[in-house]
Amino acid sequence: MKRLLGNESPSFWDAMRNRPPERGLRVNTLKIKVKDYKSLAGGKLSPLPWTDLGFKVVDKNLGSHPYHAAGLYYLQEPSAMAVSEILNPQPGETILDIAAAPGGKTTHLASLMKNQGALIANDPHGGRIQALARNLERWGAHNIILTQESPKRLAEHFGSIFDRVLVDAPCSGEGTFRKDPSEMKNWSVKYIQRCASLQNEILWYAAQLVRPGGHLVYSTCTFSPEENEGSVKRLLNARPDFEVLPINGIPGFSPGNPDWVEGPPSLQNTVRIWPHKAPGEGHFIAHLTKTTEKDADGNKPSHFAELSPQYRTIYQKFVNLTLEVEHLPYPAAPENQNLVKHGDRLYAVSKGAPPLKGLRVQQWGWWLGTFNRDRFHPSHALAMGLPAVSFKNRLDFNPQDPQVMRYIRGLTIKSDGKGHWVGITVNGYPLGWGERKKDKIHSLSPRWLSHI
Repeated sequence: MKRLLGNESPSFWDAMRNRPPERGLRVNTLKIKVKDYKSLAGGKLSPLPWTDLGFKVVDKNLGSHPYHAAGLYYLQEPSAMAVSEILNPQPGETILDIAAAPGGKTTHLASLMKNQGALIANDPHGGRIQALARNLERWGAHNIILTQESPKRLAEHFGSIFDRVLVDAPCSGEGTFRKDPSEMKNWSVKYIQRCASLQNEILWYAAQLVRPGGHLVYSTCTFSPEENEGSVKRLLNARPDFEVLPINGIPGFSPGNPDWVEGPPSLQNTVRIWPHKAPGEGHFIAHLTKTTEKDADGNKPSHFAELSPQYRTIYQKFVNLTLEVEHLPYPAAPENQNLVKHGDRLYAVSKGAPPLKGLRVQQWGWWLGTFNRDRFHPSHALAMGLPAVSFKNRLDFNPQDPQVMRYIRGLTIKSDGKGHWVGITVNGYPLGWGERKKDKIHSLSPRWLSHI
C-alpha cells in the first residue's frame, strides 16, 4: 500500500488503524418511502453521496430492532451500496446476480427494479444459500428466483440473455479488515493470486451471459490491483467485445489506476472507494458493456406449466378466507397465470422469467406457501411481501411492545379475535403470520428470525 499510494499512505493507514468501521443502513423502498423511514427512525442518519436509499449510521443495535425483522432496511457497509446503483437495473429487465450471498446487493437490485422484471440471485455455495434465502425472504420482493449453480453451468444453460449481470466477486477482502480484523489471518500473496484466478473464471462465464448491448458490473472489497484493475484487464484481453464505461464523478470516488497493472487507459474509468477518502470500508467497481451487435441466441423466456384447477381452488379458498382481494398484489392473486407448483410449494413466477428446468433451483419465484393435502399453509415470504391492508385479520403492535419480541422469538400471544391466520404487524409493517387457537395466537415466526 505504501508503494501504491505514496504520499497518501499515511492517511490510509491512519484510517485503517485508528478510525472505527463505517456502518450503513439501506431503506427497503418496496415497503416504505425513504422520507417515511427517516420519520420513523428519528435517529441520526447521514446521507451517502452514491445512493438516495442509504445512510451512515452510528447505532449498533439496529439488527435487533423489530423494523429490521420487518425488512424495512438492510444493514450494509456504505461503500457496498455504490455497486447496485452503478449497475442501474431498470424495472422490467432480466438481471443476474451471479455470486449473490448473503444478499445485500441483491436486495438493493430488487428495490431499484420495483418488483418488475426477473432477478436471478445465484450462489454456487450451499452453505451460503440459506443466509441468502433468509435475507431475500425478509425483503419481501416478488420477482426474485434463487439458484445454486456455477457460473459455467449458468452460461451453458442460459446463453446471452441478461440485460445486466453483477459479479460481486470472491476476493482477498482487504476492505473488511477494519470491520473484522480476524479476516487478516487468511491473507497472503498466494491468496491474492488464487482469488485473481477464480475471478478470471467467473468473469469469463459472466461475459457469456450478457446480451449484446447489455451491462456487466464487476466489484470487489479488496485494494489489490491484481484482483481489481488486473482482473478487468484480463477480461478485456480475452473479450475485446467489452469496453469499460466511465462512471460519472461522484464525491468519494477515485479513478482506477492502469499503471498498477500495465493496463489500457480505459481502466481509469473504473472506480475505487478508499477508507481514507470516503465513508466506507473500501470497494472497487468496473462498469462494462458488450459492444457486439449480434450474438448466439440464448434461451428464450418460456411459459411454466399452469397450476392445476385442483390446487388453484385450494389456494383460492385460502385467499377468500384470509386476505383482502382488492389489496392483494397481482402476483399473489389466484387468477395469476404464472402461479406454479413445485413439489408441495406454490410460487408466483416473474413474468418473462427465463427457463429454469435443469438447474438447481432453490426458489422458483415468490414463495407463497405450501399445500398439505386439501389445505394451504402460507409462507413467511408471503406475509413479508404483502401490504398490511391485505390481511383480513391483523394484530398490530408498536415496536416497544413486549409482545413484538415474544412473537419474533416464537412464543404465543394472548389475543381475542377471529380468523385462523392472523397477520402480525409492527406499526403497520408485516412481521409474519400467527395461527389462532382459541384465545392464543401461536407465533409462526421462523426460528432464524430470532437470531438476526
